[in-house]
Amino acid sequence: MTKATQMLSKTAFKLKKASPTIMVVGAAIGGVTATVLACKATLKAQYILAEHKANMEKIHETKDKVDSGEIQLSEGETYTKEDLTKDITTTYIKTGMKLAKVYAPAIGLGAASLGCMFGSHHIMTKRNATLTAAYIALEQSFNGYKNRVADRFGERVQHELEQNVKAVEVETKKVDENGVEEVIKEYKDIAEQADDPCTLIFDETVDTWERDADLNRNYLLLMESAANKKLRSQGHLFLNEVLTMIGTHGGQSLRTPTGQVVGWVYNPNDTSLHNHVDFGLTSFESSDEALKSFLRGEERSVILHFNCDGIIIDKI
Repeated sequence: MTKATQMLSKTAFKLKKASPTIMVVGAAIGGVTATVLACKATLKAQYILAEHKANMEKIHETKDKVDSGEIQLSEGETYTKEDLTKDITTTYIKTGMKLAKVYAPAIGLGAASLGCMFGSHHIMTKRNATLTAAYIALEQSFNGYKNRVADRFGERVQHELEQNVKAVEVETKKVDENGVEEVIKEYKDIAEQADDPCTLIFDETVDTWERDADLNRNYLLLMESAANKKLRSQGHLFLNEVLTMIGTHGGQSLRTPTGQVVGWVYNPNDTSLHNHVDFGLTSFESSDEALKSFLRGEERSVILHFNCDGIIIDKI
C-alpha cells in the first residue's frame, strides 16, 4: 500500500465526524486517482502475464521432452503428473502475488474512497433523522400552541394569528327603498404579508404569472387538480413538489427547506388527513375580499394557502 493510500485511509477514519461534503469530495478525488493507478497497473500487469505464459509453456514443454526421452533424468528421478501440477500451482501463486502487489495501491485507494462515500451517507442519514425528529417536535409544539390560543381567545383570534390576517372596519353606503342613504359598518379580513411556510404569493415575481387574471385563476385550478391526481397516484406529496409544478421565482426554484418535509398523505381511512390538495382558492373564508376579487377576475395576484397535513417525511 502506497503512502498516499495510507494517508487517505487514515483520513477516511478521522472524517467520521467531519463534513459530509469534504468526505464526498475526498471520495471523488480518491476514485479518480484509483482509476489512474489501475490503468498504470494494467500496463505492468501485461508484462507479468506475458512472463506467466512463458513459464507455463516452458513447464509443459519440459514435461513433453521428459516423456519423449529428449531429456534424460538421473537414475531414480521421475517427472510425474503430480510434479507438473505442483509446478503449475507454484507459477500461478507467484503470478497472483505479483499482480496483487501491482494492483494493491489502486485497490486500497478505491476502498478508502468507498469508505469516505459510505461514511458521508451515514452522517447525512443520522442528520436527516435528527432533523425530522426536530421538525416533528416543532410541529407538535406549534399545534399545542394553536390549541391553547383557540381555547383562551377563541378560534377567530387563532385564525387571525395563524393566517396573518386582521379584521378591518369597512364602511359602505347604501340607499334604502325610501331613498335614505345609510352607512353600514362591517369587519372584513385583510391578509397581510404571508409568513406561513405553507403559503405562496402568486404574483408577477413567479414566471408562470400572466397579466390576464382569468388565465392565472384557471392555471392555478389546473395545477391544483394535477397535484391531487399525483397525490392519489403516489400516496403522498411534498409541498416542494407542488411548488415546482407551479413555477419558478425569476428562474430560481420556489422550493423551501420546510417544503421538503411537509405535505400531504393520501389515506381515505384516516380522518385526520385532508386527503386532497387545496390551494385555498375555494375553501378560504368568503370574507377575504382579495381572494374574491381574484376569483372574479378583478385581481391578477393572490396569496395561496396550502392545506398541508404537516410533516409527512416520517409517515411514508
